[in-house]
This record gives sequence, C-alpha cells and structure tokens, in this order.
Amino acid sequence: MTGATNLVLHDVLSEGLDDPYVSGVSVVTTDAEGNETETWLTSGYTVIYYTGNYKTSDATTEDRCSFEVRFDNSVIEDLTAADVIVVYYRATVTADAVIGGEGNPNETYVSYGTDSYSEHDTTVTYVYEVNVYKYYSDESLIGAKFILYYTTTVDLGEADGTENLIYYAVVVDNTLTGWTSEREEATTLTTDKNGMIYIEGLGPGTYYLEETEAPNGYALLDKAIVITLTEEGTVTYQAEGAAEATEGSTKEVEGNTISNVVEVENIPGYELPAAGGKGTWLYTMMGLLICGGTALVLYRRIKVTY
Repeated sequence: MTGATNLVLHDVLSEGLDDPYVSGVSVVTTDAEGNETETWLTSGYTVIYYTGNYKTSDATTEDRCSFEVRFDNSVIEDLTAADVIVVYYRATVTADAVIGGEGNPNETYVSYGTDSYSEHDTTVTYVYEVNVYKYYSDESLIGAKFILYYTTTVDLGEADGTENLIYYAVVVDNTLTGWTSEREEATTLTTDKNGMIYIEGLGPGTYYLEETEAPNGYALLDKAIVITLTEEGTVTYQAEGAAEATEGSTKEVEGNTISNVVEVENIPGYELPAAGGKGTWLYTMMGLLICGGTALVLYRRIKVTY
C-alpha cells in the first residue's frame, strides 16, 4: 500500500487482563464479487511482548504497551483499501479482574509513518461469577465434587471438516485462572459446609457442570448441567437435553447475599437425572486508519481466556 510505512499495532491491557499471546496474523482480501480470501502470514511481522510493570507510570516502554505487532513495509505496501489485516490474540483474566460492573478495558491503536497515530479504540471484557448450591430437601450437602468445562468446534478446512474440543476449568481460590484440554488437569470443585461452590472470572458463554462424585448416600447425576451466562451477567441452567431453563437464584450464606446460584438437588439411594431446570472469542474491530491518502482497515480479533 503506497504511503503506509512503519505500521505498528499497540495493545494495552488493563489490570484484569494479562499474559497476552498472538496466535496468528492474516490478510483478508475481497474480490469484485465480494468474496473474501484469508491468507495467513508466516513472516513479515514481529511480535514484542513487554514484561514488567507496563501498566503503570513506572513502565520502561515509551507508550506503556503490553505488546506490539510491528509489520514489515513489504506486508503493507501492496494492500488496497479493501484489504484487512487480522491479528488473533488471547489474554488471561486475572485475579484482579473486575467482576461485573464496569468490566475490564482493553485499549488498542496503531502508529505509522514517522510520528502518526490512529485514534485509540477501547473494548471491554466482562467477567462474572457463577455459584453452585448442592442440597437435598432443606439440607445442604457437603463434599459433592464437580468439574466445569466448555466445548468449541474448530474448522479444520474443507478436506478435514471440523473437530469438537473440550476445555476444562482450572480454578484457584474460587477464581478461574485458565483452561486445560486435559481432563485429569481439571480442578475438582467441592461443595463446602454450606453446600456451596464459588467460581469467579467466567465470561459470557455456555458451560457444563459435571458431577464426578456425589456425597455419601446420594446418587451421582447422570447428565451434566448446562449453564448459560449472558452478556449482561445473568445465569440460566438446565439439565443437558432438557427443554426448559431456570434462572439463577439469590441465596443468603453466612450473612452474605450470593447471586447467580445454580441449585443442584441430589436424591438419596438411586440413579438421578441431572438436577435443576436449568465460553473466548471476543471480537473487536479497530477504527479506520488513513495512510497516504488510502484507507487501511486494521482488525484485531482477541480471544480472552476466562
């Protein structure tokens, strides 16, 4: 693309997001009929991750970025106004993430030429809590064990079709810290003396709660519970395969009001259906960048790991 040089994508993560990783960069071209073709770049750009306290005024980097993607001029010199550069990256929700409320901002912009900048673009990642209450009749059940997971479908191309993948939650001190594809590495979530499990840091999406061990004298659920967390942070849940969903409830526990509660009942002594009636790709778009009289649209697609 004539006139566009020294193009750099800058990204600044908030306190609630960390450990960015750029998984790929592509160029999407559109022909006269409107058909899009995505071509993956194997060279022509450099990713720089900034370590240290880059989120504060003590940062050693000039613009306090968490990472940059620097493009060689050879990549952009032949682009047209209809071409789009796509940067795929992910980040991890940290223990400092804002749960609900104003969310966790992520700021991006591009620089180009010798001293030119686009407008800054800010997106917000919202994370919420989901809580589980295990009971029978009016009795809280201690020691029930669960794992939490989500599923995703990956397109392997026209020849190979698709593949369904499962990712299991890793939870530390009631906060989601990551996902693993290995079932044996999943965190076992165990109900406490109040029959509760607390999970913070989940993003909008669909999750599956599978009971792996029932309390003594109670039957194991034979189906997972499907939990849906909306963009607004509300929860519904239902037994896997059930037609109707139930909204998450509010419960008082030791003087605290707990919301988004998934209530799971066990019945003693026989095989039990799943109780109750009753996530990332986050896509964002950067703004329009005018370079040398020609428009360059730079997209970024970010997957936030909850």
